[in-house]
Amino acid sequence: MRSEGRRMVTYVGTAVAFLVALFAIVYLITNVFKIVPVQFTQIVNAMIVAVVVYIIIKIMARFLERFLSKYMDKNKYHTISFLFSVFGYFILALAVMAALGIDVTSIILGSTFVGLVLGLASQTVLSNLFGGMLLILTKPFKVGDYVSILAWQWGLIVPSYPPKYFSKDEIRPSYDGYVMKVSINYTYLKGNDDRIIILPNGVLIQASIIVNQMTLNVKARYEIPKTIRFNDIRSGLLSKLSAMDGNAGDVSMWVDETTLNTYIIAVTVKSSNLKSDEMRGKILENIIEFIEPLKNRN
Repeated sequence: MRSEGRRMVTYVGTAVAFLVALFAIVYLITNVFKIVPVQFTQIVNAMIVAVVVYIIIKIMARFLERFLSKYMDKNKYHTISFLFSVFGYFILALAVMAALGIDVTSIILGSTFVGLVLGLASQTVLSNLFGGMLLILTKPFKVGDYVSILAWQWGLIVPSYPPKYFSKDEIRPSYDGYVMKVSINYTYLKGNDDRIIILPNGVLIQASIIVNQMTLNVKARYEIPKTIRFNDIRSGLLSKLSAMDGNAGDVSMWVDETTLNTYIIAVTVKSSNLKSDEMRGKILENIIEFIEPLKNRN
């Protein structure tokens, strides 16, 4: 309660100082330089408006900081509070000029045009800014979560020549990693290769986000000659893959395609290793170790 009282005294003291400075400026404009003829009542009205609007701006800024402090640290909400104060002082200046009888229409129209130009020029920046505010307030994920980000800007891609080996799959380009930090403009991930991935928040609020994906379904294919019957190798190969490091307990296998002399098996392993390329390599290594000796026998 005492701190609130001291803060209010500070506001009033600052308002009085501002009032004195405003009186000096108005006196110079009206009496010394005679730029704008202003009546005494208009000066009084301008002073009252200035004090009232200034106190309202400071109180609103304080309540805004209190609200934002519940959801973000000081470094993050300070920027928002600063932008609000700049906008408030602009309104204060317009209110004082209007009270002095100065036509502010041209100023408003000019500022509207400038604001439109700046808004179009900074569209991406503002998108990231408001996206960061939305992520911080709604918290779809938190620091430490493992996430996969798939956005329409990085959409589904169909393999083209040269094709992925024995693949009919589409490629889903996603950004995977542990959330390190969510700032006003960017979100920072630590990728599977330990590199830092910096993603703009304006894209993240439009993205598909998979949170806490602690296992991956890794798929691999392998070509086998028809001299080796699938039913003869199925149980043994499943046992070998189930005992593989990184397996999370779910392995499936089936014949995916066939040619004149060979057939292609597809294997899906539920992996606790989040590095999908590394895990796919291990799957193929185990298949090779199991199948190649059988080829030599036949």
